[in-house]
Amino acid sequence: MPNYNMESKYVHEVDNNYRNGYDRIFSKKKSESPKKVFITWNEIDEWTNTLADLTRAGNYDAIIGVQRGGLIPAVLLSHKLHMPMHTVQFSLRDHKHAEEEINLAVGITDDKGDHLRNLKYLVVDDINDSGETFTQLQEKFSHAGIQVDWAVLHDNQPSKFTVNYKAINIDKSKDPAWIVYPWESK
Repeated sequence: MPNYNMESKYVHEVDNNYRNGYDRIFSKKKSESPKKVFITWNEIDEWTNTLADLTRAGNYDAIIGVQRGGLIPAVLLSHKLHMPMHTVQFSLRDHKHAEEEINLAVGITDDKGDHLRNLKYLVVDDINDSGETFTQLQEKFSHAGIQVDWAVLHDNQPSKFTVNYKAINIDKSKDPAWIVYPWESK
């Protein structure tokens, strides 16, 4: 019976080739995650002050915060501008609501929504990224006869949607950093 020496050069070479091939085939390369920019509460306060100054002359009847990212900036603006705040549930990133009708919080709608048509709203969100959320929301608000303007903390210049007010301009085509707000998970 032949004596196989498991320490032979040949066995190591085969074993190493096998492992290298296996690693090439089955190991997952870690994709580089995008750079993250962490926003501070002081920046949020500064930027909501900027938005309050910019929007004050708009004579809005109420603020509508877009769930989820726009709720905190909307609450802060509501306090700074001393006006009521409502919410709209609509998100293309976190949950797919594109086919749903807008779901305005109880208190600003009635069966016909007639009283909404005589009011002017400021819709607030954290970021205008691609503009898709705002484009779809604008269609829904227009269809319902609700007059709105748009305010965001960050406005991405390549976005297909133009907001009325922004605190900060960014260009994700040049710097695709992921913006992490202080109320988000890190």
